[in-house]
Amino acid sequence: MKRILLFSLICSFILLESCGKKKVFQTRYITYSANKSYTGTHDTAGLLANVYLQEVTDAIEFQLDMSGTDATKEYILAIHEYDPNTTFGYNPTATYVLGKIINNLPATKEIAETDFNTFTQEFKGYFIVQDPSNPSLDTSSLLIYGKIGSDW
Repeated sequence: MKRILLFSLICSFILLESCGKKKVFQTRYITYSANKSYTGTHDTAGLLANVYLQEVTDAIEFQLDMSGTDATKEYILAIHEYDPNTTFGYNPTATYVLGKIINNLPATKEIAETDFNTFTQEFKGYFIVQDPSNPSLDTSSLLIYGKIGSDW
């Protein structure tokens, strides 16, 4: 009877461990304020975007939130790769689309295409939040525009 009880406790532990939260290995936290070059009509007072990256098993998890936003608008969050040969200095096609901030609710996105070390040590990109009223790629129309990836 004791062996059966011990065996069932071990099996329960293994089952719970495999269904539990993902193990976090490395993290990075970045806060972006409003783009100083922004020339649009969106209010930028108190505008902040927080990006929390964590390395989880087989992926990078991005947890994102913003403050100073208009709850009636949708804010698209994306990462574009640095490209000095383009008009605005970044590839116009997003490398990673991280989701949207809707009704001021945070967003979470897992990216498995690259690992945490490659992203934080080699990737050169920009975290971008477009003005929902003017989704242009011109850097003066971006609410948030800041470097992300490696320390470049």
